[in-house]
Amino acid sequence: MDRTTEIFKWIFGTAKAMAENSCPQYELYFLSCSNDDLSEEAIHVRKEHEARGAKNVRDNLSKRYTTLQDVWRFLTTDHDFYSAAKLVKKGKEGAIAQSSNYNSALKDSYGAKLSN
Repeated sequence: MDRTTEIFKWIFGTAKAMAENSCPQYELYFLSCSNDDLSEEAIHVRKEHEARGAKNVRDNLSKRYTTLQDVWRFLTTDHDFYSAAKLVKKGKEGAIAQSSNYNSALKDSYGAKLSN
């Protein structure tokens, strides 16, 4: 939930800053779900992964990409999992399925077992 919260605060904060107070007031609410059917290992590695992601959004991305146009450009050209060119390259190299950065417990916690 931490990474999701940071991403939404970054994006909605960017939109609010861009509009310079001309957008209506809003509040964000976050609801999480339970970790049913996940092993303790999967929960542990997922929490570590999500904490690293939240820190990256908070400390790097939100400071580097400060407008919605910057965010769009980042997602469509630089982000490893959203940039079409990078996805094609990774697919050809088999890097997504075999990445050593993502152990099987982490992949399974995001539904990897469901796609096999």
